[in-house]
Amino acid sequence: MNKNKDFSEYDKTDLALLFNQPEEITIVWSVDDIKKVAPNLQDFQARFILSQLKKCHNAELGINWDVIRYTVTVYFPSATMIS
Repeated sequence: MNKNKDFSEYDKTDLALLFNQPEEITIVWSVDDIKKVAPNLQDFQARFILSQLKKCHNAELGINWDVIRYTVTVYFPSATMIS
């Protein structure tokens, strides 16, 4: 049984009404998120990680918990990591 619905039968107005589609989206990561991965980082270190994530963002990979962990280990290899 196919659980995926085929929306090709709907036009853009129907889909916009059904799903209230935005023109753009923003995903936010915070210092608190970085510190969930590496709780012993100082706030200024977590802000540095956020800046590196933004600077080196790869749209094909995105930013996720694994990318955050990897970035922390690159810049702060002695940081205590929580998986």
